[in-house]
Amino acid sequence: NQQRDFMKTQLWQHCCADSKSPLLMDTEDEEIDHFIGKSKSAVEHSFPEDGLRCLEALHDWTAPTIAVVVKNLPRDPIIPSSDDQGTLQKPSFVMEGVIAAVGELTGRPTQRLVGYAAEVTYSHPLFHVGTPKPTNAATHALARATALSPHRDMARLPNDLSPEVLVLGALRRGYDSHVATTLVDNRDVVARLSKETRRILQLPLFYVETPQWLRKKGDDGTQGEFQELMPLLVGNDSVAMQVDWNSVKGIDRQATNALQRLQGSIASAPLKEIHLGDGDVLVFHNQRVLHGRSQYDEVRYDGYDRALMRGYFRSRQRGEGRII
Repeated sequence: NQQRDFMKTQLWQHCCADSKSPLLMDTEDEEIDHFIGKSKSAVEHSFPEDGLRCLEALHDWTAPTIAVVVKNLPRDPIIPSSDDQGTLQKPSFVMEGVIAAVGELTGRPTQRLVGYAAEVTYSHPLFHVGTPKPTNAATHALARATALSPHRDMARLPNDLSPEVLVLGALRRGYDSHVATTLVDNRDVVARLSKETRRILQLPLFYVETPQWLRKKGDDGTQGEFQELMPLLVGNDSVAMQVDWNSVKGIDRQATNALQRLQGSIASAPLKEIHLGDGDVLVFHNQRVLHGRSQYDEVRYDGYDRALMRGYFRSRQRGEGRII
């Protein structure tokens, strides 16, 4: 509790009182680096040493640890309701500071908070808030009320560009205490596949229909960069499955059969359920673990449903910038 109180004091001092909102900062500006640096310093000095070792173990592909849940962290004093568009305007930025700090501490000192240019049309490029909305058809995955299949974020990108670490922070648990974030270890998936199926999945024989929320006018899902052929198994045990399984296609019968076997293997692999309470933070390696979410049993669309904030992290040099 003493460590938490110290961390809370440090974070509140610069996330509530004397800090410019990270949502208004230029993502390549020194101010965002300053904000993240102060947040990381406050968290690191108060974080238990064994907890830091658990975070760093996420980068060890042989380690049994696939995810870390952090509780008892400082929280924003006020979490307002979300508007009809799912936007949530907080008067403080404690969760932003926590997410940035915990994510970058997983890979000291090279792990950096990053964003993706493909998301800027519907999201802040670094901190993305998701809360369920009734218009599921043309919205991003975090805003759906239906179940999310196990997937890898930014799966269409190669490992050297896609997020390494993903951090989810629960701004608000919402009404549904049963909804869970689900995790599947890639090693359990690959172990269920034959050698021949793995060989096919490692070949660029698959493409993805463009998600509806990213389609441009006149695009029926078959235009743009998403149609670039890609493998679904990168290396020996990094599964690159999209959130919408129906959008993934094989170019021939052999590829289609391998895709079906992969999806069957994911569905039969052990599933871990994580129930996030207010202020909890979930950290995992995006290339080692598939994640999803159970369906909401209770959702009211009144602005006080479950709200999560997400941050992406990967190894980047200072000169490379934060937007990929």
